[in-house]
Amino acid sequence: MTKKQVLVLGASGFTGYNIFDRLTKREDLEVIGTFHTNRYGRCRVRENPNLFRVDLTDKKGVYHLTKGIDIIIQAAAMTSGIKDTEERPWIQITDNLRINALILESAHENGVQQVISFSSSIVYPPNANQALAEHNVDPKNLSLKHQMAAKTKIYLEDLSKFYADLGRTKYTIIRPANVYGPHDRFDIEKSHVLAAIITKTMMAKDQKITLWGSGSEQKDLLYISDLADLVELCINGQQAGFLTLNAGSGELISIRNLAEKIIDFSGKNLVIEWDLKGPTSWTNILLDNTRTENLLGWKRKVSLENGLVQTITWFKENMGRV
Repeated sequence: MTKKQVLVLGASGFTGYNIFDRLTKREDLEVIGTFHTNRYGRCRVRENPNLFRVDLTDKKGVYHLTKGIDIIIQAAAMTSGIKDTEERPWIQITDNLRINALILESAHENGVQQVISFSSSIVYPPNANQALAEHNVDPKNLSLKHQMAAKTKIYLEDLSKFYADLGRTKYTIIRPANVYGPHDRFDIEKSHVLAAIITKTMMAKDQKITLWGSGSEQKDLLYISDLADLVELCINGQQAGFLTLNAGSGELISIRNLAEKIIDFSGKNLVIEWDLKGPTSWTNILLDNTRTENLLGWKRKVSLENGLVQTITWFKENMGRV
């Protein structure tokens, strides 16, 4: 059996690591992973010879890396939490544009069969009164705090469409909700809200934790294994030259209710103090998964409650190494 050559870019990141770990278990795939900083020590090079440190801003290096590859999973990105989004919004722009532009160009020139990449729900209008489908992108109506990051995502989606129209490679864009689970970035300063709440809860030394905002902001939360399921479905059966796909939970939960669930599942007795001066994003975006369900048969499998329990359990067992 000839194995497909799969390249997972950003295998040291939360999403990339989980997908790399999942795909390496398949006997029909030869999976290579890349990392740059490996800040959280997820990539253990001595244990896996198919992991390589790569600078994805180097054109020659990216071209060489993608030669002979059948499928690219593009999970490499400069990301951060809401604090950086508010105080240093430019850090998610330049490197992400350069990295993705080089990957798309090299994939086309090297005749890669498929590129699967991750966009974001921030490309949609914030605070809509309905679940948003793939066609609801509106560049003129974006969250102020995420505006340039969202426009960067939209531009890169358009660039993928440009290459798709040239007919050599098919491009699948996944727009996930807020993804969480084991191996998340449990870093109070740089993590997203759910991981930050878990970290504060599990590391609390007294009977109180302080959370940013009022708690009324709402999130669409997706467990990481459900996203990995969708990636596998795209590898196995996505045939369109260019396709955008939503991947969400189908429901919103307020940060207040989320925090209360996390505290409850942690077994701790904590009081929440809300810091109204702390940064919040106020997007409240709910994704419509109809296209993803109809085309690929994908559905969320892990409920929020089960996902939180699994994530907290993982944290308890690995907190010395996160």
